[in-house]
Order: sequence, then structure tokens, then C-alpha cells
Amino acid sequence: MLHLLAIFVFFFVAWWVAADAKKRGYNDYQVFGWFFGVLLLFVVFLPLYLVLRSKRPKPTRPAATTKVCSCCGEPFQGKVTFCPYCGEKL
Repeated sequence: MLHLLAIFVFFFVAWWVAADAKKRGYNDYQVFGWFFGVLLLFVVFLPLYLVLRSKRPKPTRPAATTKVCSCCGEPFQGKVTFCPYCGEKL
């Protein structure tokens, strides 16, 4: 019974590390690597992740060609006269 609890805890912590890595902007391969690293070598990879992870999530910025509506704040691409979301003239 204790072994099952330990496996559950390892899996939960590995899942948390993967979710945190995804939130911090790591790509899918890195998230996958951290998940299995923590799951298989918990004692090594968990402290390593906690030391090496970036201090805060990477900000997500709109692409250079993306503009933001001054009325509703929704991002849109291309050259348009009216906002595709709220219909306000731009």
C-alpha cells in the first residue's frame, strides 16, 4: 500500500513540474523530458528543475504583425478598417 502511495506522489509531482514548465514557456519536448526525468529519477531531477527553471513565466507577446483593438483590446492580424470582434472603426 505504501508503494502505491509513493508512486502516486511521484506521478503527481512529475505532473506538476510538467504543468509548471509548460506555463513558463518550455516547448513540448522539454516538458516531456522534465516530466519523465522527475518521474524516473525524482531525487535528481526535482531539485534540478527547481534550481534551473526560470524565475517567472515568459510573457506572451502578440506577433509583430498583430495589432490590438483600442476599444475591446482583442488582438487581430492584417489591415482592417473595422475590428473583427467589436466592429469599432480603427
